Amino acid sequence: MKIHLMDPGLLARAGHHFDLDLKLARWLVQAGHQLHVYAHAQVAAEVLQAFQPVAQVTPLFRAPTYYDPRRYDHSAGELVAYMNHSRVLAQNLQSVPAADAWLWPTITASQLHACAATARNVPVAGCVHTEARTLLHPHGDMWWRHALLAAHGAGMRLRLGAMEQEMRFDYQPLMEQGVFECWPHYFDGVTAAAPRQQLRRIGFFGHQRSEKGVALIPALVKALAERGFDVVVQDSLQHFGQGLGPRVTVLGFVENMTESIATCDLVVLPYEPESYRRKASGVLLDALASGVPVVAPFGTLPGRWIDSTGAGTQFIRADAAHILQAVESAHNNFGTIAEAAAQTARDWRSRYGVARFAQALLG
Repeated sequence: MKIHLMDPGLLARAGHHFDLDLKLARWLVQAGHQLHVYAHAQVAAEVLQAFQPVAQVTPLFRAPTYYDPRRYDHSAGELVAYMNHSRVLAQNLQSVPAADAWLWPTITASQLHACAATARNVPVAGCVHTEARTLLHPHGDMWWRHALLAAHGAGMRLRLGAMEQEMRFDYQPLMEQGVFECWPHYFDGVTAAAPRQQLRRIGFFGHQRSEKGVALIPALVKALAERGFDVVVQDSLQHFGQGLGPRVTVLGFVENMTESIATCDLVVLPYEPESYRRKASGVLLDALASGVPVVAPFGTLPGRWIDSTGAGTQFIRADAAHILQAVESAHNNFGTIAEAAAQTARDWRSRYGVARFAQALLG
């Protein structure tokens, strides 16, 4: 098939867009499909270089995927941004040649609305990664409903889904018709030969954003190093510098974060619970796929993964004291959670992975 992979969020190497798009592109090309990738108009040169051996990338989209609607208007910012972005994205899509399918590995309401105006009878599949309503977009369900009504009215051949079952609670009631699907996670992990025997090396990974607890990391790293642990910190945006201590390894951007995660005995996610109530974590899933136990916030989607697998511990409040207490609990019960993590990794490949995700997205 001739496939267009669409992602206005493909802008830099940090974040999930680069990782997901590149893995998906490699699989699609290896499976024999003719692939063209459309990215943000200001996509970084290093992203283009990484995709060069895989598929042609065209810088195209001029509307952001992530933004603060208050920058557009203090009261009507959500509406203004949704309509403006939809219009700009639709204009961008007018220049895209014909294809057998459009795949949106990460889709938003304004992007779907733009597709409804321009899809020209091409099948569209889009994967959702966040709740319909978020802290910055408290009326997000309205924009999704409007976009879905437009898609239905245009006769779009649309398949919409997410990699977390809980997303169906948000999106199924908004569907004009059809089913909001649940697709396999795209993480393959690194095969773990046996459960980890001792907690020595603790990792902090992922994009440095406030909702991911970036402000807590220096204090946590210092405290853990003082307790005798070796600590790995991913710092792809050079947020921390090199002054975290002699037992601390600071990583910049890594081509294969999965392999770096797999070198650890425990991964800590110091995330704000409210932001991750129904939002997944790629670091969590990479760790579980590789048999690495995880510390995650209680009452969140990552926390519920810990509940269902037993592969880690949880903290109630996102502050240094509670997170360190959860690490201590992981240390005291390491044999149990390490065995649960190893069992999770053994079961993983029968259910998840980029091949299963790609096949599900293609339908």
